[in-house]
Amino acid sequence: PGSVQATRRTGRAPEHLDPPRRLGVRDGLRLGLASAGRRPLRTAITAAGVAIGIGVMSLILSLAVGLQQQVVDTIAGDVQLQTVGVTGSLPGTAPKPLDPQSLATLSSLNDVGVGWGNEVIGGTLSDPADPAAATQASVTDLPPVRAGWPRSDILEAGRLPGQDDVQDIVITDAQARHFGWTPSTAVGKTLHFVGQYPGPPAPGERPAGHPLPLDLTVVGVASGAPAGDPSWSLIPYELANRYWDDLAAANGWNSQYTQITLMADSLQQVDAVKSEVTRLGYQATTANDVLRQFAERLGYVELALGGLAIIALAVAALGIANTMFSAVVERTREIGVFKALGCRARDLSLIFVAEAAVIGVAGGLVGVVVSALLAQAGNHVIHQIARGQGVVVQGLDLFQLVPPIAGVGIGLAIVVAALSGLLPALRAARQDPVQALRYE
Repeated sequence: PGSVQATRRTGRAPEHLDPPRRLGVRDGLRLGLASAGRRPLRTAITAAGVAIGIGVMSLILSLAVGLQQQVVDTIAGDVQLQTVGVTGSLPGTAPKPLDPQSLATLSSLNDVGVGWGNEVIGGTLSDPADPAAATQASVTDLPPVRAGWPRSDILEAGRLPGQDDVQDIVITDAQARHFGWTPSTAVGKTLHFVGQYPGPPAPGERPAGHPLPLDLTVVGVASGAPAGDPSWSLIPYELANRYWDDLAAANGWNSQYTQITLMADSLQQVDAVKSEVTRLGYQATTANDVLRQFAERLGYVELALGGLAIIALAVAALGIANTMFSAVVERTREIGVFKALGCRARDLSLIFVAEAAVIGVAGGLVGVVVSALLAQAGNHVIHQIARGQGVVVQGLDLFQLVPPIAGVGIGLAIVVAALSGLLPALRAARQDPVQALRYE
């Protein structure tokens, strides 16, 4: 009495109770994968929606990257980064001619290594073997050899002139086709040019009263042309100046350049040269100015393209959410069984989120693969169109699906899918097990 007897253990009171087994992450992912395969048609349609969204986003991003790269390549390839272009007088100031005297003044500025004037002469180009096949053309001067450019990769066949005063010409591939030549067979041919206009031929402009002929040897064929005009050809600098002077003297033309180009001694001196040119009253531009202008415009384009990508992802997210809500309703009794067996709310959430993530992975992979194929097809079509118009096509890849874009696309597909399946998963986790088991 007054003491508590020790409780005797019976068969109904086991000595040790095992802790309840919980659903692990691996089990949740396995169940989610299995659930995704229960309704293959619906899952495939939802994954297709994700693939479209990710594919559109990847193409948009690859287009933005391609446009940026084209701007950089254009600036670095067609215009030397050390050059300053002088195009005329500053707005609101007295007109300043771009003539040999101006060229001499500007070339003598500090930090200027070399300067040259750009001239354009319009006329006709013909094959001496077939004079009737003459075509309208314009010739413009190459920079001096000592300037060290342009790059020879503008050529499809042949080479650039090796000296400034030789009677050589670089024609376009379109001009070669006009004469019935391929780029390789055109090299070494002789062409007859007749200068008639102090610039590109304009509609209604009368030709010069004293045109001058010039026989030229084709040494190179360019896969394109200056300013994208297939009627332009390139001749050496000194030859162009001498030919222009002869035409000007015979026809009373003024000695004017379309532009004066100055090359600074180094990249660090480009801004200093531009400041000196501006101080003298001339309007000057540099490669950085052009690049900055393009970048500003591309910023607006990329903003608009980013909005389209967000819309595409939003549509894909709504499709996943709709599919997962339908799955929750259809599997109400199954959810009740899970909860009756002791499944926790977070375990149920994991199953549905995993199912949504599986759909996202499948859609993301398919979307990236399809966008890569479409990018290649798009670049091929662009190359064909550009070649048909006589435009340079080396490196003309407007769609550049780089690996980071592919990785971001797949990762974003998984994140968007998981977030889209989160709300339906929470709804499934909050269901009352008794009511769920009674659901018909």
